[in-house]
Amino acid sequence: TSDPKQIEEAIRLWHKYPQVIGFKMFAGHSVGDLGIIERKKQRQVFEVLTKNNFQGVLMVHCEKEDYITKKFDPNNPISHCLNRPAIAEIASVSDMLGDALESEYKGRIHIAHVSCPESIEMKLRHLLKEKISAGIGPQHLVMSNGNMRNLGGIYRKKNPPLRDSERVEEMKKHLVRGDIDIYESDHAPHAKKEKENPPYLSGFPQLPIFPLFIVWLKNIMNNNQIKKLTFERTKEIFAPKLDNVESRKDISLNNLEELIKKVPELRKEYEYDAWEGIL
Repeated sequence: TSDPKQIEEAIRLWHKYPQVIGFKMFAGHSVGDLGIIERKKQRQVFEVLTKNNFQGVLMVHCEKEDYITKKFDPNNPISHCLNRPAIAEIASVSDMLGDALESEYKGRIHIAHVSCPESIEMKLRHLLKEKISAGIGPQHLVMSNGNMRNLGGIYRKKNPPLRDSERVEEMKKHLVRGDIDIYESDHAPHAKKEKENPPYLSGFPQLPIFPLFIVWLKNIMNNNQIKKLTFERTKEIFAPKLDNVESRKDISLNNLEELIKKVPELRKEYEYDAWEGIL
C-alpha cells in the first residue's frame, strides 16, 4: 500500500516485534491488484519509511508497468516473456534504487526474484550497495524462455518471466561469484485450472524439486557457498533481531539421498509439474 497511515502502523509493529521483518512492495502488477505503479506513490513509500526511522527490509518486486504490454497469447506461452521484457525489470530496479538514495532511506532494499544480470550489476555499483540485496528463484537459473515453447510451457508462466539463455548464463556467473545473496523458492502452487484459463496466473510449485536443485548447485558451487546462499545470508538479511534461528542439524549437503527419494511423491501432490523434463 502507498497509504502513509497504513505504512506508519506497520512500521510501529516493526519497531515493537522482532518477528516483523518489513514490507513487500510490488512496483508493478504481478498477481492481483497489489501493484504500486505510479512513480509519485512509489517515492512516497520511501519517504514515509525514512521519516519514521524504518531500518528493516523493503522487499520489492521490480517490473515497471510502462513496459508491460499485457498481450499474452495462451496458445503461444513464450509471448509472456516478450510482453514482460527485461527492460521492465531493469528500469524498475533503477527507479527503486534511485528512490532509496534520494529519500535517504536507512533500511535494506531487497530485490526479489531477480532475472536479469543488469539488475545485479546495478546493485554491485550502487552507492547504497551495502544495503542492497537480491534473491533468485531456481527457474531463472535452470530454465530459459525456450522452455516456454515446449509442451507444458503454459505451466512455466512466471513473473518476472523466463529470460533468454544468454542472460541465464550470466546469472549463473553472478551466482558463483557471490553477487546474488539468497535462494528464493518463489513457490506459487496455483491450481491447474488457474494456469490453463483466464487470467492464466503466473507462478508454479517449486518446493518439490528443491533437493534436485541443490544437486544442480553442487555442480557449480561448493558446500560453503550453498550454505551461504540457502541459509546464512538469509539469516543476516531477514532475521538480524532473531538470534535463535539455526540451520537444521539433520540435513547434510553431503548426504541428500533421503531427501531425493521423497521428490517423486512430493511432485505428485500437485496437478501439474512445470519441472518435468528439466529437473
